[in-house]
Amino acid sequence: MLMLEKGFMGLGDPPWQATERYRDASPISQVGKVQTPVMIVHGDLDYIPIQQAEEFFTALYRQGKRSVFVRYHGEGHGISNRPNVLDFWERFRGWMAETLNSQN
Repeated sequence: MLMLEKGFMGLGDPPWQATERYRDASPISQVGKVQTPVMIVHGDLDYIPIQQAEEFFTALYRQGKRSVFVRYHGEGHGISNRPNVLDFWERFRGWMAETLNSQN
């Protein structure tokens, strides 16, 4: 949260003082603008709450936007368990092949 207030995102104030600024900067408030297929990958032990990824995916899904959600159990902010890494790269390869082919 301190990175949002004072760090690289530079919102300047805590959310209780700059509610509109935080709402406008929130990815969920911009989900209606998404036009590109989205693959969301999240570890269930990530320090970023997985509910945020689920909420974004659900909003994309409800709008009929092309998206996929991949959850890796036992993973944190990065995917590092060998079977999960192999699975991720296979899914990513397939997602890219599928979505890039459909763009042509």
